[in-house]
Amino acid sequence: MLIKTLCKYLSFLLSLTFRLLIRSARIVKTNNPLVIEDRPGLKPKNSRVLVRVKYARICHNDLHL
Repeated sequence: MLIKTLCKYLSFLLSLTFRLLIRSARIVKTNNPLVIEDRPGLKPKNSRVLVRVKYARICHNDLHL
């Protein structure tokens, strides 16, 4: 059990240090589908924190652009 917990913790730390990409859904051109891509992320500075988001939704009003 301890080894499993340590492995999870290490994989979490590695994901923070080595994965500096953020997946984003962008509107590139109006009336076209969203483009999903990985973009460079920013490292948190000073008193800021990095929050991992597992799920997000888009309101249908946002798709009328």
